[in-house]
Amino acid sequence: MRSADPSRLTDSLRGVTESLPWRSLLVDLLVVAVWVLAASVAFRAMEWPVLPYYAVVFGGVVAYSLADRPFGR
Repeated sequence: MRSADPSRLTDSLRGVTESLPWRSLLVDLLVVAVWVLAASVAFRAMEWPVLPYYAVVFGGVVAYSLADRPFGR
């Protein structure tokens, strides 16, 4: 019986993860989650109203998406 070479397994996994857009998706999800968390903490700490909170969160996500990958490309 042949033993599995761990370096071959990690090389094949690395090839799969680099060929798929998972890395950029994970970065995008992390940035959006941090933005929402920061806005939530700030708005709760200052006891600001909810409507501007939604505008700030939505505006931040839209600004990030436009800055990250503009539609013109």
